[in-house]
Amino acid sequence: MATNNAWNSQFPAQVAAGGTGDASFTAYAPVCGGTTSTGALQQATTGISTSGFVLTSTGSGSLPTFQSTAGITGALVKIQSQTASAQASLSFTTGITAAYNNFIIEYTSCTNPSGGAGVFLLMQLSTNGGSSYIITNYSNNGYAGTNGMGLAGFPNGTQINSGTINLYNATAGSGLTSCLTGQIAYTSSAVTSGGFSNASIQKTGSLVVNALNFVSSDSNNWSGTITVYGIIV
Repeated sequence: MATNNAWNSQFPAQVAAGGTGDASFTAYAPVCGGTTSTGALQQATTGISTSGFVLTSTGSGSLPTFQSTAGITGALVKIQSQTASAQASLSFTTGITAAYNNFIIEYTSCTNPSGGAGVFLLMQLSTNGGSSYIITNYSNNGYAGTNGMGLAGFPNGTQINSGTINLYNATAGSGLTSCLTGQIAYTSSAVTSGGFSNASIQKTGSLVVNALNFVSSDSNNWSGTITVYGIIV
């Protein structure tokens, strides 16, 4: 038989009386509504002990559960972040897999002390895990070179570039075009401005990208941080 407290409510106090209908909860577990508007509150506990899992709806008639983003189509996953410090190239040879078809690439504080007119930060693609990188058949908007996808300009040694770009159809191997689009921002001692960076490479039916390389078009050392995210297929 339920025991009533000083304000004539059962213990645990019912939801209708301002309570939870529960005597205790699991530590750190999210609390959800009951099965009815006055039913005891419930907890979503499945997967709570796994770091990095996200709370995911399982439908209107059941509790949400914590799930790995690996199983969520369209989820954005951080693959890797690297920083170049006065070096010729920065390579990403892991994580560029068929689990993702589209990628988002963020580059920040990129500089080239030896920069000049027509000098660009480039991204090169590989189909053999980074053993070699493709340096032909690139078609860039604003950059006449063909040895990589032009991301941002290095017109002088003081300019700092940052931006985000999208790489489409990288692992499809279906003859589609891999295309970069995005917004860049750059600063120098004299100007603060920005613009769009657009580039593309025409793929053959067998071309499947599995590594990326970032270089300066003048082959000189550069610095900056690049982070690659994958969008789950």
